[in-house]
Amino acid sequence: MEAGYFAAAIFLVTSGGGSLAQVLKLRSRARMWRAGELQESEICDGLQPVRELWSFTAFSLFALSGLTRSYIDLFLVSSRLPAIFLSTATMWILSIHLRGRATHFLKLALTFDFIFICVAFLAFYGVPLGSSLLARTIDSSLACVSLFLFYGKLKQAKTMFKSQRTQAVSWLRELGLVVKDVSGLWYTLSVGHELIWLSLTHLLSGVSSSLICAAKWRVERRLLQKPLSTGEL
Repeated sequence: MEAGYFAAAIFLVTSGGGSLAQVLKLRSRARMWRAGELQESEICDGLQPVRELWSFTAFSLFALSGLTRSYIDLFLVSSRLPAIFLSTATMWILSIHLRGRATHFLKLALTFDFIFICVAFLAFYGVPLGSSLLARTIDSSLACVSLFLFYGKLKQAKTMFKSQRTQAVSWLRELGLVVKDVSGLWYTLSVGHELIWLSLTHLLSGVSSSLICAAKWRVERRLLQKPLSTGEL
């Protein structure tokens, strides 16, 4: 029970707080655009819709996994709900200012949100889902999504480095994700082989988040001679 509280608290502080910081950063840059301080194309500098979609999917699948066990894992579900909501909000903002495939990704996210609500209703209504095909499918999908998320983050790091534009990327979110994955990896390794696949998920996520931090640090180091605006904090 104590481990559940600890894991949920770490996730809420790091991933939840980081996701909130990312949304607030985008809203701040949107206000700067409306005030004529930025071009609209600069609002989402450094963000990659592919990465956002897979981050959202990973949060959602973890929450669905908590709903489709032999019991409802309230620690897992409740800690992921804010991240799911904030990830959807981030994709909403991207769809407004980037349009194109970002709009299609938002539609996928909203469809997934609807499915999540339906599954949550069934779970809390008492429908047994732990031994269903849905539960096995979700567990298998988590392993696959970790690879796609790794690809999405690598793509974002590469995009940031090539474009030399990172200002829309929140330090709080990226550093929070690294802390979350380090603590998650420590916990899963301490449990043993039963969670080895989850250890791999945390390892891949932590490495790719670290690469994003490295790309952001290197790009912004080169631009130190240029004064930063308040939207880049």
